[in-house]
Amino acid sequence: MSALATDLIGYIAMACCLMAVSQTCDQKLRGLMALSLSLFSLHFVGLGGYAAAATVGCAATRIALASLLPKNNWVMTFFALLGMSLFSITYQTPTDIIPLVIYLIATYAYFALAHIPLRVGLIACSVLGIVNAIILNSPPLFITDAVLIGLNAMTIYRLKHLPKVA
Repeated sequence: MSALATDLIGYIAMACCLMAVSQTCDQKLRGLMALSLSLFSLHFVGLGGYAAAATVGCAATRIALASLLPKNNWVMTFFALLGMSLFSITYQTPTDIIPLVIYLIATYAYFALAHIPLRVGLIACSVLGIVNAIILNSPPLFITDAVLIGLNAMTIYRLKHLPKVA
């Protein structure tokens, strides 16, 4: 895949991700995030980050199922084990552990948490995502995670202080 195509996919994934975390509805957040992660998985393949691509691709499926089966510990455990299995297959360097940690935090957050705690978990993932972006030299991922921290904080504020909207 060309560098231009890789970056373009990354920026489209970024746009989907930014729309996702701006949602106060958890279901809309999960749907847009699943789309974004599918695109980021392709972006990582283009960058040669196969460990990140595998865990992020698996994460897209995980989020879709978390929407259908929230609070399901069996499915959450399955996806945690699947993520660790993918990690063991794609592991290349010690820095590859960062996508795994992000994956495990997000797995717990999407299955076990909702509303404000869910977004706090996503902020933790974004902080680690910035480190991963620097290592992989991915400007779209770096920008995405930096902005996600702010958007998640704003969404937390909206969830806390603004009237509930259906």
